[in-house]
Amino acid sequence: MAEDINKIIDNKYEIERLIDSGGYGDIYLVINIINKIKYASKVLKKERASIFDKNSFENEINILKKLSQKDNINKYISRLVAHGNGEIKKKDEKIEQPIYRQYLVMDYFENGNLFYYLF
Repeated sequence: MAEDINKIIDNKYEIERLIDSGGYGDIYLVINIINKIKYASKVLKKERASIFDKNSFENEINILKKLSQKDNINKYISRLVAHGNGEIKKKDEKIEQPIYRQYLVMDYFENGNLFYYLF
């Protein structure tokens, strides 16, 4: 969502811009605060925080983990870099009762997604 721009995910990744939005989550271009590498990050929407949606998100993470280990497909998919249940906040913001959201971080492809590379 637009209100997440310029926020930090889990004190590690700064949200630069929204790439796309889907039913379960928003996908952002993020920058690792330490090494300045750009990644794509999918963040589960607040309203999709039910157990069913969290399980679906975990399944997606597990599939990406398995695909990331296959050499012949790595050039077509985003490698899973990180995942977790982290706080999303403004830089240096102190929150007494933080809200945690599930996220995953993967390689960022300049020219789009898997569909672009396959077709």
